[in-house]
Amino acid sequence: MKFNTGITSMHPDLLCSDFSIHLFGALFMRHFEGNWGTVSPEMRDSNEHAIKHGGELVSIHDGPNGRKVKIVTNAQRSGTTAYYV
Repeated sequence: MKFNTGITSMHPDLLCSDFSIHLFGALFMRHFEGNWGTVSPEMRDSNEHAIKHGGELVSIHDGPNGRKVKIVTNAQRSGTTAYYV
């Protein structure tokens, strides 16, 4: 992992959907390894800066049924949450 992740959680909408635990784990691992998915170039740069200097980390990945999943690690590195966008 490239950074501390804190407690990981999923928004209840993900838990109540067809979002598999296997996919949940795979998307979190991508995020934890610095794979930011389909974020803008500016957000990618912001994430890389935040790893070194502090700040929120954001990734966006393809989820089930064509929906996008946003994963956010807070600036304090105390928690990482996934939810639909």
